[in-house]
Amino acid sequence: MSNPDPASSRRQFLKVSSLSGTGAAALLGTTAASHAGDTPTPPADDSRADLGGAPVCDVSATLWPLKTRVNALKQLLYDKGVFTEAMLGGFVDYYTNVVTPRLGATVIAHAWKNPAFAAALTNPPASEPFAATRIIRDFLKDRQLISPQSTGGWSIGPEGEWLRVVQNGPASPGAPPVHNLVVCTLCSCYPQALLGIQPVWYKSRQYRSRAVCAPRGIIREFAAAKPANRLAPYGIPNYQPYVESYLSRLSEIRVWDSNSEARFLVIPSRPAYVSDSWSEQQMTDLISRDSMIGTDIL
Repeated sequence: MSNPDPASSRRQFLKVSSLSGTGAAALLGTTAASHAGDTPTPPADDSRADLGGAPVCDVSATLWPLKTRVNALKQLLYDKGVFTEAMLGGFVDYYTNVVTPRLGATVIAHAWKNPAFAAALTNPPASEPFAATRIIRDFLKDRQLISPQSTGGWSIGPEGEWLRVVQNGPASPGAPPVHNLVVCTLCSCYPQALLGIQPVWYKSRQYRSRAVCAPRGIIREFAAAKPANRLAPYGIPNYQPYVESYLSRLSEIRVWDSNSEARFLVIPSRPAYVSDSWSEQQMTDLISRDSMIGTDIL
């Protein structure tokens, strides 16, 4: 009997087990705290011989500049016929100029206006943990925002097929709110099909590490970079105290580790200054890319 494909087996395991409850990735903000003291202390230098010698690398190595390495890898893939320069250029152009964060913001605005739609996105059945992908596909198709020709045969485009949606706000009526933050601790996994190309900071080692251990600090730093009068048109004269007030009301921050098996999209809390009289178009204009990652407070 042939061995099962490892990737297929892993995906099936995620579908029927962890995904049915909490998502494809570990809920790092909760898990890390409960196991903070479980990591064993590394052996001292003089005990390495007992473990088979020195670690993999005890010396520093000089790498070629990143641009040089990327260009060399691209040329190798061209030479092997994996893809052509035109194909790569078309992919980058599509995700830079066609798929922008506005596509994701359109979905979020509809969720703000329609609680049933939001509930369907955030509470998939155990038998279909990635139901959000299908729901979003149908919604965007109905509005003629995507087509089979534009998505390359994927439901909503590459890097959007395995999507989970999480929502900021009270976990239950009357409960204190929770906040969700998305990171890829390994590289830069991200729902490009809805948000376009990843921002540079999302790929940085600083964000990938600090989002796990200091998510509040990350949110504060993003807020500090915004103009103080950012929300003045909505009756909020100073943005930074507004963010501090938001953070003080949270019961927890959930940090989701996006990976090759699943991408995560955040429905930001709908601000109190956004009334029911707002149109979906107005809401879409307000929703930022970073708020759908969890680093921006609207």
